Amino acid sequence: MLSEPPQLYMGLSHMRQQLRGSTVRKSGRQSTTTLHEGGRRHPSDGVGGLSEAGDAAISVRDTRAGDLTWTTSASTTDFDRGANLINGQNFGFTAVVPGYLAGNALNAGTKPVGTNDVPAIAGPPVAPAAAGVAGLKDGPHSFATAARGVGTVNISGVLNLLAPTSTLARVYTATLTVTAA
Repeated sequence: MLSEPPQLYMGLSHMRQQLRGSTVRKSGRQSTTTLHEGGRRHPSDGVGGLSEAGDAAISVRDTRAGDLTWTTSASTTDFDRGANLINGQNFGFTAVVPGYLAGNALNAGTKPVGTNDVPAIAGPPVAPAAAGVAGLKDGPHSFATAARGVGTVNISGVLNLLAPTSTLARVYTATLTVTAA
């Protein structure tokens, strides 16, 4: 008989937003990005604009018997607004760190949680229709793992979106799926 996966709680609604006069809003599994108000493109630096939405908090609680291994991963779709797209390869999760709870079984000493960044594509932003699985696109892309996992840990990091300078000012929507298994 297969055991149930660890429980996953997402606290993405408390994120700060910064994109040179633009906004990024996160709520549950839905991510919306607005590039500059008033229908203008956001300021060009020759490459693209970086949006950082900090305080991404994901809590993993594993109560399964057997102290089993678990992994958390994420995957995103492209950001779209009708025919206008921002490639999901330009969306990453960086500065990923575990936040241990006092007195909990998961801790840095005896039961550490390993984390790794899933950066957006390096270099200039990826064109809207370009194929690939860089960044968080078409995962799963693992960002936290526990070899022995009974307990609770908070995983935090920064969600980054690099939009090409040619991106039209619109509200774009993508689905960010986070899983624990």
